Amino acid sequence: MRLLVALLWCRLAAPHANVTTVHLSIPFEDGARTLVWRRAAESAKEACARFAAEQGLNGDVLPDLEALVASQTALRKVSPSLFAAPSWWRPAEAAGTIAFFGGHDASVAVAAADGTLLCVLELERLFNDRYYSSFGPDGATPRESFDEDWRRALLVIRDRSECAYPRTFARGIVVETGASRYRLEKLVEEVFDVETWLACDHHEAHARLGFFASPFASALIVSYDGGGNDGHFNVYVGRRNQLERVGRLDYSLGQTYLTVGSLLREVTNDQTSPTLRDFCAFAKGEKPTFSWNAHPKPLALAGKLMGYAATGSVRDDLRAAARGLLLAKPADLWRDEHRNGVSRALAEAVCGEDMQGGRDFAATAQNEYEGFVLEVVSTLLERAGGPGAVDGVVLAGGCGLNVRANQRVFDELGAAVYVAPAPNDAGLAAGAAWKVTPPPRRPARPQHLGFGLWDGPDLADAAAARGARNLTELGGVEYLAALLNGAHTSGAKPIVAVVRGRQEFGPRALGRRSLLAVPDSVDARNRLNRLKRRQWYRPVAPMVAEEAMADAFGRSVPSPYMTMAPDVSPPIARAFPALAHLDGTARHQSVARRDDAWLHALLRAVGKRTGLAALINTSFNTRGKPICNTLKEALTILDEEPDLDYLLVDDWLFAKSATPRGGREL
Repeated sequence: MRLLVALLWCRLAAPHANVTTVHLSIPFEDGARTLVWRRAAESAKEACARFAAEQGLNGDVLPDLEALVASQTALRKVSPSLFAAPSWWRPAEAAGTIAFFGGHDASVAVAAADGTLLCVLELERLFNDRYYSSFGPDGATPRESFDEDWRRALLVIRDRSECAYPRTFARGIVVETGASRYRLEKLVEEVFDVETWLACDHHEAHARLGFFASPFASALIVSYDGGGNDGHFNVYVGRRNQLERVGRLDYSLGQTYLTVGSLLREVTNDQTSPTLRDFCAFAKGEKPTFSWNAHPKPLALAGKLMGYAATGSVRDDLRAAARGLLLAKPADLWRDEHRNGVSRALAEAVCGEDMQGGRDFAATAQNEYEGFVLEVVSTLLERAGGPGAVDGVVLAGGCGLNVRANQRVFDELGAAVYVAPAPNDAGLAAGAAWKVTPPPRRPARPQHLGFGLWDGPDLADAAAARGARNLTELGGVEYLAALLNGAHTSGAKPIVAVVRGRQEFGPRALGRRSLLAVPDSVDARNRLNRLKRRQWYRPVAPMVAEEAMADAFGRSVPSPYMTMAPDVSPPIARAFPALAHLDGTARHQSVARRDDAWLHALLRAVGKRTGLAALINTSFNTRGKPICNTLKEALTILDEEPDLDYLLVDDWLFAKSATPRGGREL
């Protein structure tokens, strides 16, 4: 019986500083056996000697065993370069899928052999670069750091305990990265063995995530965005584990919606926006050179425009121009023959000094967008046999983040509607991972498949150094609910940042990386926006316990991933003025116990004190940055931002170490 001392195939849960027992799987020819090292009771050398004696091994293997344990403990997981495999080693059978997308919102996803999604790494969270793309501004040329970045991302997948992985994947799947696909495959094979490589089209990946994560056995799936290798607006029908594309429409609502946003000074936050300047010159008969994405972060404009639309009024004299702009082909937008489609009213609205004109155009464009989406989806559903022919409608692609359009479809179509937690390009790798094997259980609920804090092992030391208090010992969610409602503090009700476990997958913070406050004052919303340095018109999102939706909205509107925006009932809007947006709607997160038991319990505890089981929530990040995923950054924000009062990291409650607001000690 020979011991396989090859670090390449050994697995170990990450030995953080507070881990007391290490379990190390040691492969033998006749199967794996586990070395158990209880660090408080024996040294690593003693554990190796004991294991060798238990297994009847001779003393020759002890140096290798000791090196194995030492390396595992130091490196968290295996380093392939430390030992070569014996020539007679037969690798384990390949299992599972690893999938990649390299464009903006780049990501990696890993699925088990049965299709269970295990983890999703959004590269923006790793590199702290919002909307991270592997490519330059043209979307095709790899950035200089392409190889270095992907190697680092692959090592995270290999080494982080969130992803239990095989060394050999049955398949690797790449989503439309053009000629760079083969460069990426080569990098992957430096770290993993992949038996078969496949490609997945852009909208197919969107549709697969949307349908297979949904509760529907059959669905009409509409995937629409700014465009991919297979178009801009694709239509599918899904039945059980099968997906069929049944149509492709020639609209690019994702790009044209961003173009609308780029014309509005309060959206771009730029009084001299190049796109606006060129548009106004174009309207006068000049021939400027346009660049729709002159804004440094053009993808941020869509969410801002959606919120900004609530500041204006729909104007009939702007409808034709708004719809013409939204339905134009991006390449044709600024051709001379399009000049007649630019109405004088539109030019006056966005080029004039009065901001109200731009606000009204935003409201009109949003209204036309909603109406058009409703028309198209309604027609598609009728062609599919009507609402009774399928279990529901799935909205996918980046345009699935337009919550007002989603709500119109939900309210007026007479069908159930589902939107995945990452309908945008951040979900492409996850959808592609289901190209061959869909998940075994539906709905899949993949919302918490991100990674824990990158510097999570530092938590215990930081808590001790700063005198953080243990929330469970204080009373758990009951204590936190009381704190949020003003107990244990002086002055205004506090804002509390919450960082718990694995990060959310997708663009919405769902209580794992959130800033929370009680919504009973406008000041709470203003403080949240000030903390994040956001424009005055930006909404915050309420999280509402499932049982409280009837009170908040007068009906049940399931929205576990903040994908709907119903009207808030007037009495609730008066009692909790921070809950609703300027137009009276709320992009809420409905929280059931099955979604997040801890968060659901917190909301119930808040409801006992305020009369409504709800909090307002926005993502825990600062302006222009991705959602926070380091303890160091979280503590820096706590100490430097006057409007943030407390930070909860897992079960440790931190107060400011110093604060200009006078400090609030528990």
